[in-house]
Amino acid sequence: MDTEEGLVITIILGSLMMFVLVLTIITFVVMYSKKMAAKNNTIRLVEKNKELTLLRTEIESQESEREKIAANLHDEIGPLLATLRLNLSLLIHDLKDGVLSGSQIKEQQLFLDDVMESVRSVSHDLTPHFLIKMGLSKSLDSYFSKIPNVQITVDLEMDESKISKVISINTYRVILELVNNILKYESPEVMAFFAKTNAHQLEIKINHDSEGISNQEFEELAKNSMGLGLNSIQSRIIVLNADLNFVKKDNDSEIVILIPLPKHEKKN
Repeated sequence: MDTEEGLVITIILGSLMMFVLVLTIITFVVMYSKKMAAKNNTIRLVEKNKELTLLRTEIESQESEREKIAANLHDEIGPLLATLRLNLSLLIHDLKDGVLSGSQIKEQQLFLDDVMESVRSVSHDLTPHFLIKMGLSKSLDSYFSKIPNVQITVDLEMDESKISKVISINTYRVILELVNNILKYESPEVMAFFAKTNAHQLEIKINHDSEGISNQEFEELAKNSMGLGLNSIQSRIIVLNADLNFVKKDNDSEIVILIPLPKHEKKN
């Protein structure tokens, strides 16, 4: 049991180190923002129109990059950290009950490795490295396999040669955000995830045995939300030129996403 407790402590310490790394990145973003604000004040003192134009262009570009960092931290790391936190809580509960197994700890060590790799990727080039390396199908299958206490059926029939990198990244982040919200607010016992491609579109369905929300309720939540999550979903749906629909049924709920795949779309 001492060995298992040590492993749990190791995982928790690793998680804390990861949080420190994320906080360091966020601190950098904040300091970066302040620096840009200082440059913005400097602009007012610049007399030559050419220098003024160059400085404005630089600041707009840097501000856009800062927003990109914040969005990627939220979209890429947030759902994974939420899942890891839930998994660690279950490990602690099993440890107290004396039913903790080495395989459970090993699974979370591997999941922690995935999260840390994602943090490194975001901090280095803002690209979801594991998604680019593994592909959309394997990344989704890996993510769903690590969600505890929910009976999940995954059916993937995607031809990834039809899915570009931009579509793959945005689709993955939308799915993670939607599923994370379901797990956080709905507490489902059963979920089903389905994704397939045909000649012209990528069709995605997420079913769960919870109350769910309607399209109108989603619009209201997004409108009144102060966070990045729901607004990020809307923004990425626009980028994908996709349709997002929430359907409330008698015994379960469904989310349907239809993403067009133009004939000329090629995987980058």
